[in-house]
Amino acid sequence: MLFSFVTLVLTLALAGSGLAADAPSRKKVQAPAAAAPVAPPPPPPSCQPAEFREICLTVHDPLERKRRAKDWLAGHGAGCSIEKLLTLKANRQIWLGTADTPDLAATIDTLIDARESANARESANASLAPPGVPPAAAAERSPARR
Repeated sequence: MLFSFVTLVLTLALAGSGLAADAPSRKKVQAPAAAAPVAPPPPPPSCQPAEFREICLTVHDPLERKRRAKDWLAGHGAGCSIEKLLTLKANRQIWLGTADTPDLAATIDTLIDARESANARESANASLAPPGVPPAAAAERSPARR
């Protein structure tokens, strides 16, 4: 008790004399820099076969129609379901006309294959889930993912 009293008296004496002004407790503490705001992830591409059909049926020049169709597939194809990709594949020749080329057919086929592979992986992960555990949680625990 005597020690704490002496410490208190010395602290007050030093504070009153100005000698404690250089003490670390009196230094100004700078606030940490604000973290830069994190941008939200971009929305997934929308897949509306009607947009693709509109491009194909309203652009007269076959080279321009092919370019715009290819651009649309590159920008929106990854967001398409199997059903919508099959709709594009079934109507490709009618909608594109003379702009239909083997590379556009291959692009659509590649998108279908990628979607089928993704669906197969999701189905496999869902079958690993024990009852009551969501498939996403089971996929994280799966030894294949480690």
